[in-house]
Amino acid sequence: MNLEFDNPTENENFKSKDFEGLVDSAIRRGEAAPLYQFLSYDVATRRGSLLLKSEDFSLIWGALTIYGCHFEQKIALHFYNLLSQ
Repeated sequence: MNLEFDNPTENENFKSKDFEGLVDSAIRRGEAAPLYQFLSYDVATRRGSLLLKSEDFSLIWGALTIYGCHFEQKIALHFYNLLSQ
């Protein structure tokens, strides 16, 4: 998924741990309870990856899409790719 900030220049130091915290906050706020695993976050592209069960995708994605503010910064998370194993 891609992360987009309303004002990207203020968030140039947004790191992998920050992205992981954002995802955790969004899922808790959305009251989604499925298990997932944080895999990676690329600071340059602002693209991150999660590992989750396919049946939990809609719950987690719903929680992430309604999460429009992180520490008073407007954000948007964009679905990028889905891989199945």
